[in-house]
Amino acid sequence: MMKKIVLAVVFFCCVNLFGQQNQYDNLITVFIEDYNTSDYDDFYRLFSDALQKELPAVKAYNFFAEMKEKLGNIKSMEFYGLDENNLALYKTEFESEDIMLLNLAVNTEGELVGFRVINFPQEQADLSFLEQSEEEIIYELAVNLPDKGQLAIAVIDGDEVKYIGIKKDRNKLKPVENKDLLFGLGNFNTIFTATLLSEAITDKKINLSDLANSYFDFPFKDSLQFSFASLANNSSFLPVLPEYFETDQKVKNKQADDSFYYDFSVLDLESYLRNRAAVDSLEMFKRQRFSFIGFALLGESLSRIYQKPYTELVQDKIFDKYGLVSTTVQKPKNKRAVKGYDANGKEIAIHEFNLFKTATGGYSNLTDLSKFVQAQFNYENQVLKLAQQPTLIITSDFWSALGWKIIHPEDARRSVYFSKAIDVGYSNYIGFSLQQKKGIVVLSNSSTPKLLDALDELTYKLMAKQLLM
Repeated sequence: MMKKIVLAVVFFCCVNLFGQQNQYDNLITVFIEDYNTSDYDDFYRLFSDALQKELPAVKAYNFFAEMKEKLGNIKSMEFYGLDENNLALYKTEFESEDIMLLNLAVNTEGELVGFRVINFPQEQADLSFLEQSEEEIIYELAVNLPDKGQLAIAVIDGDEVKYIGIKKDRNKLKPVENKDLLFGLGNFNTIFTATLLSEAITDKKINLSDLANSYFDFPFKDSLQFSFASLANNSSFLPVLPEYFETDQKVKNKQADDSFYYDFSVLDLESYLRNRAAVDSLEMFKRQRFSFIGFALLGESLSRIYQKPYTELVQDKIFDKYGLVSTTVQKPKNKRAVKGYDANGKEIAIHEFNLFKTATGGYSNLTDLSKFVQAQFNYENQVLKLAQQPTLIITSDFWSALGWKIIHPEDARRSVYFSKAIDVGYSNYIGFSLQQKKGIVVLSNSSTPKLLDALDELTYKLMAKQLLM
């Protein structure tokens, strides 16, 4: 973190200073070039004798190396203003997406006599909503639901759960009892699959770094290899979905439409891995890329490890184990499923998934998902504890575990594990704080752009109330 870096480079000599912009422009040009190429000689030569004495070359170079390791190269610098001593401040954006202020002091000879890196001032967040009740916040944002849209919300505080349901009917909002109705989970199924992976590791059947390739009796195309960790935290860089292709006579007559993905089978997966598997190396700088095919590979590997179909595996080791009596990764067979609606009020058809049920197509309700969140608070549960361990640093403030995402990972009070899932006709958010044993579940039968924007604000405000009140 940058706060740990600002330790050795705050020194200003007692000399006459000036602010001629051309001197600063030259200094900035040299600094950006030397910093980004890790060649600090030219920039260090601009240090005054007094500053060099205070900050020897080795110490200065180590400072810049540490700074670069944590923040990456400089993307841009622009004049920000003057500090209280009329010294120049430059707004500096780094590859890590951190924004800092560089504070410079130059003497009349154009030498650098002072240099420091300070945190960019953040706007004070408007926390007036903390005075509102959960219901007031929810109703304020529920106006963005389409007609026939619903919100099912659970506010979790330890063993206590508060349920709130809202439905929009003829443009009017009204309370509704929907905590036991089923909503589409979208890619929240990935959390179940990642938890199964944690179970297999805890059972000592595999290690996190082992390769899924080991459970297939053929080499993958181009000798590609995929660790279980990379499949679960979306760092394998397999594509989101495979392009349509024909395999044997069984699937030869398929059309290149959605049915190809609904029916995608183990046979299709093997054909893809043997003949078509590829990774997108151009996307690797983003650190993550969600992949249905990656979770299909993970789920099928787990089935082979336990020698059980995926549906039996998830039923036995998750749904039965945690008392999720209504949750399913298949098309629900009862009428308790809330219909999903698009922006025009058109009903969304429910489809059954074959192999991609490891990543999407599940259904659950507030009652079950609240139990699953509460189970996360049990520190003695080694399976869930392992599933919560960070496996990938995306940015300094955003990490990934096995399936779960983590924001503010180094600040226990603010740290939140979460999953945000979107499907055609459904959207949801599940988040919790391990330290405070609080969380929320938000389910909706709509995924219109207008509602998704409102859900971002709604979940932020509800989680903030949970953590700050």
